[in-house]
Amino acid sequence: MLFNLVDNAAKFAPAGSGLHIEVSHTEIGIQIVVSDEGPGIDPAALAHVFDKFYRVQVGDRRRAGTGLGL
Repeated sequence: MLFNLVDNAAKFAPAGSGLHIEVSHTEIGIQIVVSDEGPGIDPAALAHVFDKFYRVQVGDRRRAGTGLGL
């Protein structure tokens, strides 16, 4: 899951832009925050980001992911 999250952030962020990963301990476990300077996810697609094989159609030619969902 962490690999897919970081891979997606790196794949869709503009070349040369920053990718930030923050890890913190919480009362119930850990929290991982990954942020980038990419375009984000269209609100209409948010409900599907964890679906297997779902890919937002943005008309790009970027390499395909693993198909495991975010």
